[in-house]
Amino acid sequence: MSTTFTAPYVPPTQDNINNGTTVIINIREATYIVGEREYDPAPSKLALVTVYPEGVDFLSVTMSADPDVIDPDVEEDGTTFGFTVVDVEVKLHTDANPSGDPASGIDVYVTVSPAVPEISPASATTDANGRAQFTLTSTDLPEDDGSQNEFLISVDAVHLTDTNIKAGEQILRVYIIDWEPPVEPGTPFPTFLVIASLFCVGAVSYGVIRRIKK
Repeated sequence: MSTTFTAPYVPPTQDNINNGTTVIINIREATYIVGEREYDPAPSKLALVTVYPEGVDFLSVTMSADPDVIDPDVEEDGTTFGFTVVDVEVKLHTDANPSGDPASGIDVYVTVSPAVPEISPASATTDANGRAQFTLTSTDLPEDDGSQNEFLISVDAVHLTDTNIKAGEQILRVYIIDWEPPVEPGTPFPTFLVIASLFCVGAVSYGVIRRIKK
């Protein structure tokens, strides 16, 4: 699935040159049904788009996690935690090349909110292809109720040697499913005990009646 966002005109004011105009695009839900089987919907996605006026050089950030749902947070053994790999790609956009080229040597910083899972490393430098990679590792969520918990990964890409190039940023939602203990099947009440109990009750009642009659 793809969509096209057409940027509005941004006047070249100093504020727009410094900060641009920010737009957040939200893909609310993705569903899939095959025959009689309906899959759980994919969680929502956010994309941060910053629009600069003409003549501004800037970094753009593309970020993805595969998978973007960690299920479960921890295995039944309580020591094997779920994780996902977060890929970041940074491009440098200039008037000469508006579509951008891979930007190497860019410092990339990542944070998670709420700061429950661990992301490692906290920062990295992009390689020759403009890429950096991080690992998000879950923690043992406390409820153990099968709930879906949302976490927001934020990325900032900074060109330290040229302050005229605007930093890039991006956000990504990742979900962690809290492990839930399996439901043990109930033990059926033995039929012969029910029959025996009824027989005993009947026998006692009969004995009482006999005594009254005497």
